[in-house]
Amino acid sequence: RHITLLMIGLDNAGKTSTTKHLLRESPEDVVPTVGFSSVQLERTRFRVTLYDLGGGARIRSIWSNYYALAHGVVVVVDASAVDRAEECRQAVSEVLGDPRISGKPVLVLLNKQDIENVVDEIEMCSLLDLENIVNQFKCPTRVETSCAIRFKNRKRKKDPGIDKGFQWILDHISRNFQDLQSRVEADTELQRLREAKEQEERLKRVQKAREDRAKAANTGQRTSVEEDDRNGNKMTDLNYDHEQAGARDSDFTQRSAEEVEKTEARIDTPDGAVIINVHPAQREESSNSSKTRSSSAILYNKGYELADFVSEPSKTHLTQVDT
Repeated sequence: RHITLLMIGLDNAGKTSTTKHLLRESPEDVVPTVGFSSVQLERTRFRVTLYDLGGGARIRSIWSNYYALAHGVVVVVDASAVDRAEECRQAVSEVLGDPRISGKPVLVLLNKQDIENVVDEIEMCSLLDLENIVNQFKCPTRVETSCAIRFKNRKRKKDPGIDKGFQWILDHISRNFQDLQSRVEADTELQRLREAKEQEERLKRVQKAREDRAKAANTGQRTSVEEDDRNGNKMTDLNYDHEQAGARDSDFTQRSAEEVEKTEARIDTPDGAVIINVHPAQREESSNSSKTRSSSAILYNKGYELADFVSEPSKTHLTQVDT
C-alpha cells in the first residue's frame, strides 16, 4: 500500500531534521527548506511518500496544494519558541480546518527537547489550544516529545518519541485505509479538474492578451499608413507649389533674356557699389533714367539674391562700353 504524509510546521521547527531522523541520516548541517522536498520510506506494510513542506511565512501558501494527497499529517513544533506559539496555533488551525484534512490522523511532535528551559508537553498543548482544535475538526491526534538531533557527546540513532509517533500514525492509517483512500482519490480528482479548468482559463487569458496586442499593432500600422498618405498629399501640394513657382521664374527669366543679352551686372567694388555696363544701344536710355533704377532683374538672372537694389548716387557708377 502507498501512503502519503505531509510534514508541516513553522520555519526552524525541525521538520527536515525529523525527516532525516526517519531516514536514519545525520541531521547535521540542515538548511531551511525552500518550497518542499519529498522522500520515500519503506516500512513493513507500506511504501510511504513524505512531503517536507517549507515553513516560511511566504511559502505556507503552497501547503494547500498537497492536502488532497494526504492520508495523514505530521506537525513539528519548536517547543522552545514560546513566543511563536500563537503563530503556530493559527497555522495548525487553518490546516486542520480544511475539508481535505479534517478527520484525518495527526501526529504532533514537540521538538527540541534538548534545549534548556523548554516548556513541558501540557503547557505547550495549552498554548497551542490543541485539544479544542483537534476536537473541533475531528482529527485523531497523538502528541509526542522529540529531539531530532543527536545530543552532544552521545551517539543516538533513534528518538523514541519520533519512532513511536510515526508508528502510531501508520497503524491508524492502516486500520482506516479504505475510507482514507476513498477521500484521497475523490479529493485528488476534484483538484485535478479544478486545476485543468484554471489552466484552460489561463490559456484563454493569454490568447486574448495576444489577440489584443496584435489588434493594437494592426491599428497602429493603419494609423501610420494614413499619416503617410496625408503627408504624401502635403508633399504633392508642396511640389505643385514649387512647380508653379518654377514656371513663374521661367517666364520671368524668358522675359528678361533680351536685357541679359544687352547688359551685364556684377558686384566688384570695395564699397559694394553696383557697377552697370551699358551697351551703346542703351546709352541714351540709361542717361535719361534715374540713378536709382532697380537692377533686380539683372542680378537675379546672374544668380544673385533677388532684391531691389536702390543705390544711392555715391554707390552707383554708370559706365559706357565703347564699341
